Amino acid sequence: MEIQGGPLTVNGTIDLDTTGPNNVDQIFRVLSSGDIDITGNVTLGQGGTSLSSPTSNSMYMHAGGELRLNSGNGSVTAADGSFLSLQTGNSNTANPFQFAAIYAGPSGGVRVSTQAGIEQTLASGSGGGITGGRIVLNADAANSAIVGPAGPRSPCSR
Repeated sequence: MEIQGGPLTVNGTIDLDTTGPNNVDQIFRVLSSGDIDITGNVTLGQGGTSLSSPTSNSMYMHAGGELRLNSGNGSVTAADGSFLSLQTGNSNTANPFQFAAIYAGPSGGVRVSTQAGIEQTLASGSGGGITGGRIVLNADAANSAIVGPAGPRSPCSR
């Protein structure tokens, strides 16, 4: 499934799951030249049986501007072995990419690449954080930061 445009707003939750007798690999792309605003959480189910392929259960959310998940309190959850790529082009460090939780499972991968910084809004003890076998975080703009609810250096779950 692919959604393109600029700016994009999705009112509500996105829930994709193709499990069942005719399950197929899932690739979900949301691409915008401007902001992406999703007012709910995003869930990507088990998908196809070929999860050894890096594109069999993948999600790409790439915003030319800001990426907002449930006003910074949203989560992205996918089946173990999934690959999640979240990217923003916004360079205003006053508006970093905010999220509560990102989960790709212990054998999955997560890549978050932003200009303005990355902020986890929910404490790990309350279910927040990033879970994946391979996690890559980039915050490239001057004065950008990667912070958790208690400040910089919040641990990632593995």
